[in-house]
Amino acid sequence: TVPGVPVLYYGDEWGMMGAGDPDNRRMMRFGNLSRPEQETMEHCRRLMQVRSQSMALSYGSTHFLLDQPEALIMSRRYLQEDVWVVWNRSSKPLETVVDLNEPVEQRLRSNQNNRFTNKDRATALPLPASVRYRQPSRFELNLMAGRGRVMHLGKGRYQIAIPPYSSAVLSHP
Repeated sequence: TVPGVPVLYYGDEWGMMGAGDPDNRRMMRFGNLSRPEQETMEHCRRLMQVRSQSMALSYGSTHFLLDQPEALIMSRRYLQEDVWVVWNRSSKPLETVVDLNEPVEQRLRSNQNNRFTNKDRATALPLPASVRYRQPSRFELNLMAGRGRVMHLGKGRYQIAIPPYSSAVLSHP
């Protein structure tokens, strides 16, 4: 979902552990995966499928809506397609509000003043004309992959909730 050519090192698709060389990777396992490993592999498959079907994820411009040590929300845009990718690397749920109409300067001040305690805090990205003049139904965001929920609060504001240690890919219908 990030810009550039997708790269998976063997074992990444199911979360294979490794450390520094010479323990950077162990022997590849092709079966007998635990339930969490199977879920990770299925999530990876879904992400590959979503990326292959999305021009925004393959060729789109990249805009950061939230940038914190434990959380990242990125928008990828191509023509009329807008896809958001949300990562939560924390042991706590991510709950935040993204406000696309707030001036960028205010968003940057908010990110500097607030660490990961971002509940009810708004972030922003300049709202491009292609998004600003959409039909009202186009302001909804649908879950394409991952876990979590998003709710359109109106006027370019979205409430996003993502469970701990998870990610989500969201798109406009």
